Amino acid sequence: MTGPSPAVLRKVAETSDVDTLKVLLAGTDASDLLSQVDSAGQSALHLAVRAVPTDEVAATVSTLIASRARLEQANARGETPLILAVRTALAAAVPDGPWLLPIQLILEAKARACAADRQGRSSLSYAASAGSLSICRMLLTFRADPTQANSFGATPQSLAERQGHAEVTKLLAEVASTASKPAKKASDEAKGAKTAKWQTKKEEQGSQERQGAKVHPTGQIPEWRQSDEQTKEVKRLVQKWSSASFQQLMQECKMQRINTQDASHEELCQRLLQLHAWERMSDEELKQSCFSRGVPFPKSCFTSAYSVNREADRCDVIFRLKEAVFGLRPGEFGPLPVAPADAASQVGQAADTPSAARPKAKPAAKATSPKAENQAGKPSDDSWKSDARMERLLKEFPSFSGPAPGPDSVHWNDAELRQYFFSNGYLRPRSSRTATNTSAAPRELLRHFETLGLHPTASPEEVRRAYRGLALKHHPDKKADSSSTDFQRIQEAYDALSSRRV
Repeated sequence: MTGPSPAVLRKVAETSDVDTLKVLLAGTDASDLLSQVDSAGQSALHLAVRAVPTDEVAATVSTLIASRARLEQANARGETPLILAVRTALAAAVPDGPWLLPIQLILEAKARACAADRQGRSSLSYAASAGSLSICRMLLTFRADPTQANSFGATPQSLAERQGHAEVTKLLAEVASTASKPAKKASDEAKGAKTAKWQTKKEEQGSQERQGAKVHPTGQIPEWRQSDEQTKEVKRLVQKWSSASFQQLMQECKMQRINTQDASHEELCQRLLQLHAWERMSDEELKQSCFSRGVPFPKSCFTSAYSVNREADRCDVIFRLKEAVFGLRPGEFGPLPVAPADAASQVGQAADTPSAARPKAKPAAKATSPKAENQAGKPSDDSWKSDARMERLLKEFPSFSGPAPGPDSVHWNDAELRQYFFSNGYLRPRSSRTATNTSAAPRELLRHFETLGLHPTASPEEVRRAYRGLALKHHPDKKADSSSTDFQRIQEAYDALSSRRV
């Protein structure tokens, strides 16, 4: 049986048809097929990251990465998928929210953040030149080099300074100065006497061995049922990490994306060993580990028949465990919250019991309004879904399970609602329209909009146009049988809405 055509795979990836893509990749050597390129040197992953990010695009990128698509493959211009995803987000002029998701997926798959195109420009150079602070922070979190120069000798900091982006310039200068300190320290140590250097190194290793001897001497983790081979491997790792220097452990933790803030040598060893155990646990053991720590995860995890989806579920659950046990690293984006109704629960335990609730650092404030209840993640009435506008937009996001948008959603435009549904209720718009004083008489304003036959989000031009049409139709001088009361209501509605939007 022959596999699918590379051209068909690229077309399916470009249109973000994730279901068809999974069927085509099932039972085939996906790595070789996905490495095939078109006339412009674009692979399937290149074409997928160029689209406007939606649920389907994110699922397509995740599927391609899980199918071993080559993250470092360059097109005819020397651009890797990461560089192309950054350029696509910058070209949209709104590189925040959903636009960061394809970039984050590629970086989490351990793509090189320092990769450059044929002109020597890296992803950080493009982001710094455009002044995108959020993309710069994400790239720096994944070890992008702020001192990397392009073919013309320009660094990201000099590009940001030339374009007048003060905040980006300050951020890159701080990171560059912090990175230069270890190099300066190493240079100073090299100038010292060899005897003093070896003596210091010997004392340091002896101190770390004594400290590391306290860390899991047998490597046993109660929640993990180890085989004999796994026990031998754990003992070997414990011995390796115990004898490693503190800087080596810090580097290893950063490679594994483990939070290292205020952690000692012993704590770093414990975190590395715990992550090693999670990665080798069975699906059932991972579930029990989440239940024992009160870490919520979607009940749809580990239910798919496709191995690609199950592996993606494992990565998501491990990420949630790392956030709950180790905490997030500075500038890192946490997983999307899970609604209590959609959280998995143990047999005989309801989904909204305290053990299945998401752990919080601070006690939640008391909900005094429907809006506060929705923001707190409590179940609410689904009557808002019957609205024609909401029903139309929800068809684009069938997997939405977050809280209701709340009464302020009548002032959101379609783009803001799509952003809210795409993030599963995590990103709420901060629009100036919601800041207007609508609490005084919201029903009265809605009545005025209904009188003119308009939606509450109508623009002043739409209000003016609707008023003129209705005034000509119902004016007593134009239509003898028209009631003067209708004309007065139209005039009253237009005056109220006009004075409100001035």
